[in-house]
Amino acid sequence: MKGNLPNTSGGSRDLSRIITIAGGKGGTGKTAIAVNLAIILSEKGKTILVDADVDNPCTLTMFNLKNVSGRKVTAFKPFINQEKCSLCRLCVENCPENALLQVPGKGILLVDTLCSGCGVCKLVCPFEAIEDSSTLAGFINRYKVETLDLDLLVGNLKPSNRRSINLIIEVLEEAQKISRDYDYVVVDSPPGTGSGIYATIKDASVIIAVTEPTRLGLHDLKKFYKLYLRVEAKPDLIVVVNKYGVRGGVYNEIEEYLAEKDIQWFKIPYDMKLVEAHAMGVPVVKLYPSSPSSRALRKLAEVLWKSSFNCGD
Repeated sequence: MKGNLPNTSGGSRDLSRIITIAGGKGGTGKTAIAVNLAIILSEKGKTILVDADVDNPCTLTMFNLKNVSGRKVTAFKPFINQEKCSLCRLCVENCPENALLQVPGKGILLVDTLCSGCGVCKLVCPFEAIEDSSTLAGFINRYKVETLDLDLLVGNLKPSNRRSINLIIEVLEEAQKISRDYDYVVVDSPPGTGSGIYATIKDASVIIAVTEPTRLGLHDLKKFYKLYLRVEAKPDLIVVVNKYGVRGGVYNEIEEYLAEKDIQWFKIPYDMKLVEAHAMGVPVVKLYPSSPSSRALRKLAEVLWKSSFNCGD
């Protein structure tokens, strides 16, 4: 069923509403929108904000938090058994990250900082010379936001580690396990259109794709829409054009593209109050509740309540 995190536990649970905030390029305001929407939704029901931007999680800087739980996350790391290795080089030739190399007199060696933990080397080795090992990928922490009916689940990748997709999947699986406790799950996805973003959007009820009225913003929106078309469940899609009204914007081109694709869209005005609040590390709906951006965000939340979720509360 569209809108449910995958249930791998085998048990029954209540169905939460999954809202994924995504976008192409960084800097569009994706995280600011995720944070403020989560606050507004928490006024209607218990909400958890899932920070899946594991390379640079920053949602936790916007709240006063109480740490509830935390754990380390490990990921696959190949161990080359030199006694079994025939130096056939299949692992070297098939490693997508070029993290394996053959050194004369030393055999096959791993460059750990390049390894993504994909496991291709183990799959292609005909001699079972690639064995399982593990490395610290990062951390997952769960927080309670003080004074709000809002929790925060944050994945934090270990610096220099390239295994972000492993940690993103772990964060999403953790969210699935606890989602029955919440009315709304808001996912702040990583930027871009890679495997990490696909993992965060494929099980959403609603995808909010955040862009900006620039030529680069339109370029990345088109890339994201192509990715969206590959999602089998076809969740509802809303494009948010943030910073609407900034000088030099390509407004006609963006609006023509959205009309051509028949995409529902929403605009959030360019608002110095939002810029100021974000710089101070305070959500704009809390610091400046009557600002143009705060009012627009509340209208967006109303669209979610009344249309996308088909709920009458």
